[in-house]
Amino acid sequence: MASQKNTIIIFISVLFLFAVIYLFLWIYQAYAGGTGYAERTTESTIECMGYIFEVNNINYANNSLSFNLYNRKASNTLQTIILKTSTAEIPINVSLEPDSTQTITETIQITDEFFIFPKRCEIYKKSYSIT
Repeated sequence: MASQKNTIIIFISVLFLFAVIYLFLWIYQAYAGGTGYAERTTESTIECMGYIFEVNNINYANNSLSFNLYNRKASNTLQTIILKTSTAEIPINVSLEPDSTQTITETIQITDEFFIFPKRCEIYKKSYSIT
């Protein structure tokens, strides 16, 4: 009878140990996943806040879009901007230093509006219209 009691105690102890290990791993995975997501989104948000630019002199004719891109004095260097329409998304390498202007010309079909934003910063996109 005593050996049967010891066997049951050992079985319940092992079962409890597995439950504790499973719970620990589940909590750790949830914590690590949440921390990684927070670090990725925070880093890109902080990086994106450093871009301050203006777009002016917008011209569109015969599927050719041109505009002046001015990177303001307090801005970070713009390496790549994204030109996005309802049908296309085009990365444009600019390497534009602060307080400088560059004329951008792209062949693209635009029906009404388009968006411009720094690479990986779509949350800060600016909308422009050709009408």
